[in-house]
Order: sequence, then C-alpha cells, then structure tokens
Amino acid sequence: MPTNDERREIAARLRGLDAEITNRNTLEQAVDKFMKAACGNIPFSPIRCSVRNLCGLANMLADLIEPAPERTCHVIYDGDDSGHEFAGKSWHCSVCGHEMDEYEAKCGVYCIKCGAKVVEYGA
Repeated sequence: MPTNDERREIAARLRGLDAEITNRNTLEQAVDKFMKAACGNIPFSPIRCSVRNLCGLANMLADLIEPAPERTCHVIYDGDDSGHEFAGKSWHCSVCGHEMDEYEAKCGVYCIKCGAKVVEYGA
C-alpha cells in the first residue's frame, strides 16, 4: 500500500507534466512521459503505448486514489485430543490454512505463509 509521502511525490510529478509535454510530442512520447511521472523509473514493456501498459497504469493510479484493503485473517484453533496444552499443530490461518504451533498463532502479527495480517485469534 502506498504511503502518503509516495502519493504526494507522484502527484507532484503528475502536476509537472504540464511543462514536460508539449504539442511537439507525439502521443507515444506523451504517454511515455505520463507513465514515467506516475510510476517513476519502473521499466515498461518494450511495446510502448500498448493497451496493457495503459491498463497497468490505470490500476496503479486507482490504488493511489483508493488503496486495496489490507488482507486479514483469523487464527483458528481446531483443538486436539492429546490433553496437552502445547501438543500437536492445532492452529491454522483462516485464509490459507497454514498450520502453526500455539506460539506462532498467538505471537505472530502476519501469517508466515500468505502474509495476511492476523486481526483475531481463536480461542
């Protein structure tokens, strides 16, 4: 997720396009300058001004305006029949099913397999 500072930096580059793009530029040159202003020095596809590049640019700008929600999970306790408090792997991530021990389940902030942020712990 982009930070506010990153958003401000990209907004400043986009605002500077008024001086960068002139009526002497071709559409391809103008789009290339627009993409560099929005994305920085990220390398693009060799097919300049392609539909895929523009779709990727549109998605990047959409994420700046309204970032995708952070992926979260719940740690679920399945229980075990051993009667021992720390026996077996009886905890798992609600998103990917990754099995974990109790220490990992209760002390982890993110699932180590899928990266989802743990927001609730099962009992």
